[in-house]
Order: sequence, then structure tokens, then C-alpha cells
Amino acid sequence: MSLPTWDVVSRRASQLLAERDGEWSGLPMPIAEHRLTIETKNPWRDKIADLEQACYPTVEPDDEGATLVNQWYSKSQRCNVLVWREADGRVFGGRGDHDTTVKENAAWGTIAAAQVWNFEAECTAVDKLATLVKPHLFELYVMTGTLIETSQRSAVSYLFRRCKPTLAIRPAKGGAAMRCIAALCLHPIGYYEGTWAGSMVPTDEVIAHLLLMRGDEPLYWRRSNQHPAWSPLAGI
Repeated sequence: MSLPTWDVVSRRASQLLAERDGEWSGLPMPIAEHRLTIETKNPWRDKIADLEQACYPTVEPDDEGATLVNQWYSKSQRCNVLVWREADGRVFGGRGDHDTTVKENAAWGTIAAAQVWNFEAECTAVDKLATLVKPHLFELYVMTGTLIETSQRSAVSYLFRRCKPTLAIRPAKGGAAMRCIAALCLHPIGYYEGTWAGSMVPTDEVIAHLLLMRGDEPLYWRRSNQHPAWSPLAGI
């Protein structure tokens, strides 16, 4: 007899929570190699952490006694540079993963997260998005996974992307081209570390970005992690 998939387990657990406790957000499910980070106000944060530890026990890194002294990003090397001190006092330096490796790992990790997403929930979210944007923008989203909207308050244009941070853009000097101000990363319930995947289905997160931008643009910026365009985390 085959075991149920994480999608089936998540769907059933979410149904039980909704019926018993009125919990609307569902139960984010763990995946191997990508730790779940849950929003601090989520009532199931501790229980989700216990479930994750039971499914994928944490392996302690082999760096006992080492202390990180400093780190910074090197544009020339396209990676983080780290300096650390060993327990015996010796100081070492090294390079972290190259930008290309970071993006490659994030892409594969996002694909891995698809195993716990609910396909029916994604279809429902897509139908909902169709009621929130103009038809030609919805068609653009279906075909490319992106849609664009310009804020009437700030004149900043936002390129909302499925499974990627939202790009905030505005005309460069002279108006001949657009420049990216920042990539806004926001996962309302939680996300899988080292990926671009949230615990909600992708289009639900796009809707969350869109509605928060429309309703309270300053709050949208405050709640989002703001990555520069050159960062691999921006997903450009």
C-alpha cells in the first residue's frame, strides 16, 4: 500500500483544523532540506516546528567552536565573503556559494515545494485573481506568470511574479528605460529557506502582494524584505 503524499496529508490536516478551530490558513507542510520559517503570529508556529523536526531531524553543522567575525557581499566575486575564528583563536576566510549556485538551488527548492502545494487551491486562486485585474493583465499572468500595475500614489510600477519576489520599478533618468528599485519578498504565512517558495500556493501570494500594495503601500514595503536587483535573491 502506498503512503499518502504531503499534499494529501496537508489537505486533510487543514480540513480538520478548519472544522475544529476555524483556522483559515491551513497547515504548512515541511519538505526535506529546506527549513520552514513561519510568520511569528501564526498560532501553529510551534506545532509546525515540532512536525518538521519529527519528519526531518536537524543535523548539527560541524563547526563547533567557530565564531563568525564578519561577512560582506563581493560584487567582483559575486558571492558572500566570510571571516570566522576557530575555537583555538585562528582566523580564516572563505567564499560562500556563487550567485549562480544560489539561484540554481532556489529554483530547485521551489520545484521541491510544489509537492506540498494544493493544486485545487492554486486553481481557485487563479480564478480569484481574474476578478481583481483587467482581462489583458490576467491573460498576461496566465501566459507568463507575471502582471504589472502602477501605484497611483507613488507612480511606482510593480511587476508581480509567480514564485519570485515582486519587482518595484520606475523610469530611469530621461525616461528611456525602467530601473528596478528593489525586489520585494513577502510570504504572509511562511516560506521555505533557500527557495522562492512560500507555504501558500503561488497565486495566493501574488494576490496578497497585489492587495497589500493597493491597500497600504507603505506597509507593503515595511513588511517585505527588500533585495537589490543585483542580489541572487531578487530572482532576476
